[in-house]
Amino acid sequence: MKRVTLQAEKREVSGKGGARKLRGTGRVPAIIYGNEVAETLHIAIDSKVLIHSVRPHEAHNFIVDLEVDKMVYPTIIAEVQQDPVTEEPLHVDFYRISMDKPIHTTIPIILSGSAPGVKEGGMLEHTLREINISCLPGNLPDSIEVDVSSLNLDESIHVSDLQPPTGVEFLTELHDTVVHARRPRLITEEEAAAAAAVVEGEAAAAVEGEEGEAAEEKAE
Repeated sequence: MKRVTLQAEKREVSGKGGARKLRGTGRVPAIIYGNEVAETLHIAIDSKVLIHSVRPHEAHNFIVDLEVDKMVYPTIIAEVQQDPVTEEPLHVDFYRISMDKPIHTTIPIILSGSAPGVKEGGMLEHTLREINISCLPGNLPDSIEVDVSSLNLDESIHVSDLQPPTGVEFLTELHDTVVHARRPRLITEEEAAAAAAVVEGEAAAAVEGEEGEAAEEKAE
């Protein structure tokens, strides 16, 4: 389980203008909220430190210990708002947790191994890329690894086939498909004929266009 510590400072609540001004000084506005805090805390974190520790596209399945005024708040990241162009964080919501109470979160599903169904010409469809779980913060896994080395053509692996790590409960529906080795779809004679007709029509149109241009050039 990944766990990082970030230094933060309290900030005044001053709306969008204040948030822009704060970002102009190299800091990112953020909040700490949840049942474990009496009221929402408005904080600011150094932008470079935050980007180094919390990447926008990274799964937020780790604990962030926020140090604010000599107090330490164990949290998980609930949401990261980021710039659509630069992808730099604009605002972060941290959810305060208790280490002795279960949390509900989402972690990625990672595939491993080579599926025999792919070697036989099939295609691997990874339909479920994240899974909802419940566990104590100390049992939070980085990801769930799914071995596909025994997956043949037309076979699937469902959530019910997975073994949750110790202390972890899967909340996603057990019948949901995680990965499927799909047989290549065969093209029917009708579809092949229709595709050939389209190609022939486009070729004929191109020839007519060239002949028309040649006739216009002669007329000139």
